[in-house]
Amino acid sequence: MRWNLIALLPLMLATPLLSTGQTRPGDTVVNVPFSFFAGEQQLPPGRYIVSPLDEKNVRIFNSQTKGALVATHAETRAHANGSNLVFHRYGDRTFLSSVWISGSSVGREVYPSRAEQDLIQQGQKTDVAEVSLWREPASRSSRP
Repeated sequence: MRWNLIALLPLMLATPLLSTGQTRPGDTVVNVPFSFFAGEQQLPPGRYIVSPLDEKNVRIFNSQTKGALVATHAETRAHANGSNLVFHRYGDRTFLSSVWISGSSVGREVYPSRAEQDLIQQGQKTDVAEVSLWREPASRSSRP
């Protein structure tokens, strides 16, 4: 019995940590007031954590771990305008376009999904929407 308890202890301790949706240093938090597509997945309005995974991918997720992994590439801009997510809007459909972090002229541009490519090919008019981001303090963990 004692060995079973010892074997289960790491699992019992890890489960609450996995379910809290904690941020890590470098993660950014954003409140998106509308539903949108991140890659091929549609996400509801809400508070999201934007987390760069590597030089090619960004993860965007919420406290229910609803989210998406999106393929990106580096993009530069002339001057830093602060931290924000940029969206392309075609009628009532909105697509994540890029992620910019304050103090850097290099951001992450999202590759257009098939659905967005179809709308572009159809000649749909594009509007641009921006949502400001903020960084979580490095010493604090929080739930979105």
